[in-house]
Amino acid sequence: MGHEEIERAGSARLSGKAAGRRLGAWSIAVALLVCFALAGVAQAQLIRPTEKLKYDNRYDAYGGMSLDTLVAGRTLLKRMNLGGVEVQGTYWPVPRFGLSLDFRGDGGTTPVNANPYKIDRAVVYQMMYLGGLVMRGPRNQHFALNYHAYGGVTHGMFDTNIGNTPPQDVGMYSNRTKPMEALGISLDINRGTHWALRIQPDAMIRQYSSSETTEDFSMSAGILYRFGRKK
Repeated sequence: MGHEEIERAGSARLSGKAAGRRLGAWSIAVALLVCFALAGVAQAQLIRPTEKLKYDNRYDAYGGMSLDTLVAGRTLLKRMNLGGVEVQGTYWPVPRFGLSLDFRGDGGTTPVNANPYKIDRAVVYQMMYLGGLVMRGPRNQHFALNYHAYGGVTHGMFDTNIGNTPPQDVGMYSNRTKPMEALGISLDINRGTHWALRIQPDAMIRQYSSSETTEDFSMSAGILYRFGRKK
């Protein structure tokens, strides 16, 4: 790739970043609207009238399926979609604030730059190890909103199916472990005193490149279980 092509790719990459920010903002806004719509639907008999949900659990555990977006290299012009899983555990030392550990793993395929190796698409995997603070927001018998801010590392694997070809030769990052943050909310739609359906959108802030930070969008949905009532 010549100097002019690199400049054009860089310009397009910056445009892609701006579009990614807009996409992330709109996606979170739409997710919030969907969350509140679902919460409105959830008002009828999600909790039996004889049960009283006090949010006095000491722990909760969450597991679900996730969808993530990512640009796998500085000169790549298209985003990739990754599917995977999320597992999370939270300890609530006080009623309003909790401490969470969060693991996410996902994978997908991305188009790559033109190359002489006859590689059209590459497989990318991510393993994310996070932890941070959770704050309970508005809540009642039927639903609860939580706000979270996590920090940690993401390990990206970009050479899974390209043989001995260096990932950077087709426009991708090399395999690396870098810092990242996840900022978001979760909506819990209660199905009983212990169980809830959870929908969780996140803004994903990654530093795969030392010269730039990417801002992406992630969404997961799954099951929350509350246990360990406080004495």
